[in-house]
Amino acid sequence: MGNETVSVFSYSDIGTREENQDSLSVQIYGKNLVAVLADGLGGEGDGREASELAVSNLILCGQDGTLPDADQVRADFFYTNEEICRHHKSTAHMKSTAVYLCIHESSAIWGHTGDSRLYHFYKPWGGKYELEHYTLDHSISQLAVYLGEITREEIPGHDGRSRLIHALGCEEAFCRIEDNVVLKAGMHGFLLCSDGFWENISETDMCIQLQNAEDAKEWVENMCQDMREKDRVCQDNNSAIGILMEVQQ
Repeated sequence: MGNETVSVFSYSDIGTREENQDSLSVQIYGKNLVAVLADGLGGEGDGREASELAVSNLILCGQDGTLPDADQVRADFFYTNEEICRHHKSTAHMKSTAVYLCIHESSAIWGHTGDSRLYHFYKPWGGKYELEHYTLDHSISQLAVYLGEITREEIPGHDGRSRLIHALGCEEAFCRIEDNVVLKAGMHGFLLCSDGFWENISETDMCIQLQNAEDAKEWVENMCQDMREKDRVCQDNNSAIGILMEVQQ
């Protein structure tokens, strides 16, 4: 994967919490770019350790340089879940969300559990960026969207927003995988982020800031500036990985 067609920038901030329980990593393995972001659940034991275990295990999925398939990614999520369960230190049980992405040339696969999100924006040559794909939270609020009780845009203010249905560290592992995603010719923007980040910026504003950015660093920094200008104070830990890439076909 050539640096001339890809830019990556990662960001993590403690917010107003006493500890940053978000973890993240980006690695290049031959033609694979692998990114993982996890958000430890602070009210469930040692969230920081849980998120670090999630990242250190999932970041290895794809290290052989070939694009993993859905079975491999799912198996790594399940193994990571077992690892976190083995490290439980109390009846509270530490837990973590996780979102995973692997890009191999013009193909991609991603997976997640919990409410850390992935957004995929696409811009054809001569066009403008639009939101192409996004993950759906494993939360009570997302269920309310399914039931038609609220809209997706209303999730940040919903009472059940932080109540998760699935996360790593639970007795039964679960993840949602999106595989064999073909990246069309043009520009692509991927954003992996914790809930402390996405709840403070709309998907429309993410797209606007991407349209005005030259690289991933400028994109993420523009979003942070947008949040500050709108007085959206990030009280929770907030983290993001931005990836911009050009696909020639």
